[in-house]
Amino acid sequence: MILAIGEILYDVFPDYRRIGGAPFNVAFHLKNLGEPVGFISRIGRDTDGDEIIKRLKQYEFSVEYIQLDERHCTGKVMVDLDRKGIPSFNILPDVAYDYIEFNPAIESLLDENTRLIYFGTLAQRSEYGFKTIQRILSQRDSSTKCLYDVNLRPGCFTGTVVTASLNQSD
Repeated sequence: MILAIGEILYDVFPDYRRIGGAPFNVAFHLKNLGEPVGFISRIGRDTDGDEIIKRLKQYEFSVEYIQLDERHCTGKVMVDLDRKGIPSFNILPDVAYDYIEFNPAIESLLDENTRLIYFGTLAQRSEYGFKTIQRILSQRDSSTKCLYDVNLRPGCFTGTVVTASLNQSD
């Protein structure tokens, strides 16, 4: 199995919105290529979160490891396009994926059956998210490889996060 950890969110453009988040995109495409995938994330128990679950089920994408958050809303990125169509991003803070929890279901995935863990920087922007993801990585089986997607968004990373993540990577 390949395990992807991190954000699932809505990219909100001026005229439409779509489900996004690099870890989700990787997991979704790997699943469509026939790879067994586990996707760990967290969404709000809100209308956006309900819509994400509904859409993922329509695509037969497992929602087993997507946690529901009672206090924090589903993540959003507000996308503005300039006259040339070049995007700028406003990544909303303090959302559900900032609070992914380590739990027994996640712990059960950290064995020799998980060949690779894919993770990025954004879901580690909060101290809570950073500690959770680093805990997952440190408790993986010794045979499990780690792929760190160094996708740095302004205001959403620290040197500590990048260094720790690079140190966990293969």
